[in-house]
Amino acid sequence: MKHSDAEALKSTPPSIPGRIAGALTSRHWSLVAIELLLIVAGIMVALSIDDWVQDHENQRTERVYLGLLSRDLDQMAESLQRYIDTESHMAMASSTVIRKLSDDGYKIEAELLRGYLSDMGMRRTLQLVSATYTDLTSTGNLHLIRSQSLRDQLLRYFADVSRTQLVIEKNNTAFIDNMYWSFMINAGITWAPTNWKNMGPVLNQSQDYFNQFLGPDIAYPNDALFEKPLDAEIWNETRRMCFLRLRVSSTGLSLSETLMDQTKQLKLAIEEELRNIE
Repeated sequence: MKHSDAEALKSTPPSIPGRIAGALTSRHWSLVAIELLLIVAGIMVALSIDDWVQDHENQRTERVYLGLLSRDLDQMAESLQRYIDTESHMAMASSTVIRKLSDDGYKIEAELLRGYLSDMGMRRTLQLVSATYTDLTSTGNLHLIRSQSLRDQLLRYFADVSRTQLVIEKNNTAFIDNMYWSFMINAGITWAPTNWKNMGPVLNQSQDYFNQFLGPDIAYPNDALFEKPLDAEIWNETRRMCFLRLRVSSTGLSLSETLMDQTKQLKLAIEEELRNIE
């Protein structure tokens, strides 16, 4: 080895492990302690920085999730309101027919009754979807919402959403799709709803096609129901079906309006949490 190379090696400062080893062999314990403290302090600082960066990122992600949840709740509230409007009309139609059938002159209002009885055969499916909540639960990111009370409120709310949708769908299927429509067919009532255009763009377009093919002034057939004498049992069956339909609407309205209140309360809680993390 050349003399210059040896001098360069001697002038190179030793590494931290080298200094510690040197200190140990020379029994400079104070130097060992200082070096170890410096290493631990460096690690702690690095970990603190990592924690701060991760916490900042989690806070940003939480804010995004809460904003998206608030948006989803607005859309769910709109769906709930459409359902409430539909069932309110059905309840009005049912109660109107019940009252009309208590009058002796109801046969002269066959067209009006046909419209109401037809309206009562329609129903709206309640579908409340939050892609954000689905993502939170499927990815395990629900823990990013730091407020335990808000997490609990979210879990209770969406459990109530699932339960409400299930009850409404079962009532629609059992009492309207099966019982009420079977009655309509057996009673010989022509389906001629008056509230069609308020049920959505698809049914609205369907009515336009109907009018296009037959014309808006088409005369409906004479329904078998309205040919029956006033004391015929079929009229009592009609009133029974109206009571049934009114019960379905009343249950749906109670459930949906309760859920609407919960939706508003949850949205307020989310907005409060957003203010806390800004």
